[in-house]
Amino acid sequence: MAIDFLGINKHFLEKRFTTYINQELREIGAAARQEYLDIMQTLPLHSQNERFDLENLKEEPWRKTAIGGTNGLGENISQVMQTTYFSEADTKYRYISNAAKKLIKIRNFLSGLPTEFGTNPRSDKFWNAVRIHHYPSGGGHMQKHRDTHFSIALENQGHTYAQVCMLLSSKSIHFDFGGFNVFDKQNNRHELEHLDGVGRIIIFDGRLNHNVEDVDNHKVLDWGSASGRIALFVSLYEYRAN
Repeated sequence: MAIDFLGINKHFLEKRFTTYINQELREIGAAARQEYLDIMQTLPLHSQNERFDLENLKEEPWRKTAIGGTNGLGENISQVMQTTYFSEADTKYRYISNAAKKLIKIRNFLSGLPTEFGTNPRSDKFWNAVRIHHYPSGGGHMQKHRDTHFSIALENQGHTYAQVCMLLSSKSIHFDFGGFNVFDKQNNRHELEHLDGVGRIIIFDGRLNHNVEDVDNHKVLDWGSASGRIALFVSLYEYRAN
């Protein structure tokens, strides 16, 4: 089942955000979710200050916490989540890899980039930051903000900027309250969570304000729990050789 690239582009250009799903994506999303839950049971949870080698991601994903008032770029954004980084070339997790490759193609299409851009970091100067964000029940969240660093970096290279992710959770099934919102240029709030969430692609202009509202504050946070909001991202990060 083909992805409607032109339809996605049309809706994205109209509002600067949209969602898309078909039966194939539902099946891939469900399988990718299960792969992620299996990884949670086998890989250690590292602290947010520990660093990983990009090349090592081809051998094993890297799972870490992201807690506090600053993110990896030093921006003041309150957040509570865990993040697992992957290589899109890691065939051990074929459904996550398959989903990531589809998202990368959509992202590159919307950004006016070559189809495989990001897969050769040394020549492209950017790499595909394939990662799963897991906002656990019990207060997982990300403060309202705009993605400015990487949008500027891409624009400096002559390209537009689009954030593309796939939901691996469904509201009212895997969590009850909170979730993802994007705010249009008039600051109107649009909730982009869905009961039919797993496998759904969300596309938004990261320069718009967006947030993840507190997820299930009525529960106690458990890093090993499968509950909460889960989404697969494929952002472009600048490549810096060691």
